[in-house]
Amino acid sequence: MPLFVFNDWLIHDLSGEHGEQAQEQAKRLLRTVKERGDQLAFMDGSSWAKKTNDLMKKSQPLQREASIFLRNVILQDSNITVKIRLEQVAPLPQPLADALEVDAVHRKDKYLFQTYFTANADALITVDDKLILKVRAVENSGVTILHKDEFLREYLQSR
Repeated sequence: MPLFVFNDWLIHDLSGEHGEQAQEQAKRLLRTVKERGDQLAFMDGSSWAKKTNDLMKKSQPLQREASIFLRNVILQDSNITVKIRLEQVAPLPQPLADALEVDAVHRKDKYLFQTYFTANADALITVDDKLILKVRAVENSGVTILHKDEFLREYLQSR
């Protein structure tokens, strides 16, 4: 069963920030993860975790429905969710760490890669084209990084 690290786009999509179609697609993704027995990983205290907590506080019906599903069906199921604590974090390969440090914009994404390596993830899914290019340019980065659209097209079609 594959293990994925999703960056913040998933929470933004679930909240409806990118429209109803993106929200439905995000909910479909989570249902598919559940049905297949796949997994997702996140780091406790990360921006992803904070945005997830913020989503749980929303009162609009569609946001509420999405947040309840995320919390009750995905995050509270230890067979699906791998929660990484800061004290568990694995070190990053030096070339990747160096590439992330050079760029202040991507320095904040370090937690995604720490999560990826600590959880032994199969893929990191993002919408950040520059980050994808940066990681793919690092020789032997050890990271499979995919754009959200590419991932969803393949993942949701192969059901």
